Amino acid sequence: MDIVDSWIEQEGYWNVLYVQMELCDGDLHNFLAQRYKTQPPEPLSELEIWKIFRQIMCGIQFIHSQGLVHRDIKPKNSKLDLICR
Repeated sequence: MDIVDSWIEQEGYWNVLYVQMELCDGDLHNFLAQRYKTQPPEPLSELEIWKIFRQIMCGIQFIHSQGLVHRDIKPKNSKLDLICR
């Protein structure tokens, strides 16, 4: 994924760095919606849940190791390797 733009805004006492990334083809929200709209719904296996959770935690760990905070973690903002494979 490429960075499209970045900028810093002051919010109160904090400087906030915003990073705009290129739009991904899929995200966790779309992946889950696709899985659960089938009839009958195809729930995630325990293994899939743990793979997704681990990827999210590894991403957060990396962000924090860089001294940054994400501030908007949600399925729409989660691009996972599981979706592409």
